[in-house]
Amino acid sequence: MIPSLPWGISPPDGANGPVWTARASYSLKHAQRQRHRLQDGRWIQELVTELAATVDLLPDCQCLIGGTADEQAAVAVWLTSTGMPMLRERCTVSRLAPCSADQIRIEDGGFVLVASPQGSPRYLDIGAWRAASQPSMPTSQR
Repeated sequence: MIPSLPWGISPPDGANGPVWTARASYSLKHAQRQRHRLQDGRWIQELVTELAATVDLLPDCQCLIGGTADEQAAVAVWLTSTGMPMLRERCTVSRLAPCSADQIRIEDGGFVLVASPQGSPRYLDIGAWRAASQPSMPTSQR
């Protein structure tokens, strides 16, 4: 059983293996960036305004519990390489509004990540764990 934490999204009952929960500062703002495009054989530089989500993890609001050291390392690698980049992209594309109770759910590579502002104007609560159909860790053949 996963202890209750003051932040993050808890996994469903019966989740096994490691669970990572966190809180991040969150905003959805228009940002300007330079874009280059080819026009009539010349590169044109222009300033464009795009909507972008900012998800910055709060270092003192993260917890990785359960599972073995190898399982925890696998979750950490997946979060860094896949989970968090996908979350930032999905928040931008879906235009997840701060203050909403909507959730984003990402399932990829045998892991699940769920995030929601849970009504907060500044924070995004996040949780990640192994997908239910995945074994905790592959077993070796004897």
